[in-house]
Amino acid sequence: MSGLIHLYYGNGKGKTTAAYGMALRAIAAGYGVMAVRFCKGSLSGEAEKLKELGALVYSCKEDERFIKELSDKEKDKLRINQDRIIEEVFEKEKESSDKGVRSFIILDELTQAFSKDLLDKEKTRKYLENKESETEIVITGRDPEEWMMDISDYITEFKCIRHPYDKGIGARIGIEY
Repeated sequence: MSGLIHLYYGNGKGKTTAAYGMALRAIAAGYGVMAVRFCKGSLSGEAEKLKELGALVYSCKEDERFIKELSDKEKDKLRINQDRIIEEVFEKEKESSDKGVRSFIILDELTQAFSKDLLDKEKTRKYLENKESETEIVITGRDPEEWMMDISDYITEFKCIRHPYDKGIGARIGIEY
């Protein structure tokens, strides 16, 4: 059975949580799990738990500021860091495949990294289009590029109907992160 590509997109809450829930199931089934948190800092309860269970989790940003708050120099540094991390993940996936271990990879907010031009698009696209056959991949984010839709085997749109943020209620630990 070959690995498939899942795309969770939209403006609704739950994309990352759904991806991490799948990662937990994959760990239980013996997959090597890696998660790349594009454009995100280190605050994430589920990421810490996945690490405790043996997953490799990469947070690309050094702080919790929004991308729009970063200087051009900080964006350049983030771009370099994200390119380095995704190359490392691609290499580890190949090594795992060579050892007969199936990989499960989360590319969290990949769509944002692309829309903000914070990642080598061509290299990443080429990898996804030619991934190791047993690797399962989950892509999350808001506005996927058309080619992401084309290569995905599962596509789920998350739509926000109501959110406490609209009432001035901020993100809560244990619920939103």
